Formats: sequence, C-alpha cells, structure tokens
Amino acid sequence: MKAVLARTFGPLEQLVLEEVEPRKPGPGEVAIAVKACGVNFFDALIVQGKYQTGPKYHSLRGVKWRV
Repeated sequence: MKAVLARTFGPLEQLVLEEVEPRKPGPGEVAIAVKACGVNFFDALIVQGKYQTGPKYHSLRGVKWRV
C-alpha cells in the first residue's frame, strides 16, 4: 500500500509517498479499503512542529477518518 511519510519535522515538501507493507489488523480491529486520503490542517501543523502541543515525533499519525 502507499503511505505519506514524515521522516522528520519540517516543511510539507519533505513528506514522501512510499510503498509500505500493509499492517494486519489485530484483535478488535478491521482493515478498510481507502480510495483517497489527504493531509489535513492538524497533520500539517504537527509535521512542521508548529502545533502548540503535540505527540513526540515517533507517534505521528492522522487524526481524522471519513468513510
């Protein structure tokens, strides 16, 4: 599957689209097929290090799902 990855804090131009191994769902989880996705405003602030509070770098992930 393809994933947009942030390897370090920085401008959005540093985000990269890469092929990654899909993660298998664990107990109580399901896998869904995603046709399209994007980087939302919150994600953009976090990867640039501009959000007032935020997770440590290793825990970055999207926060919105729309099905």
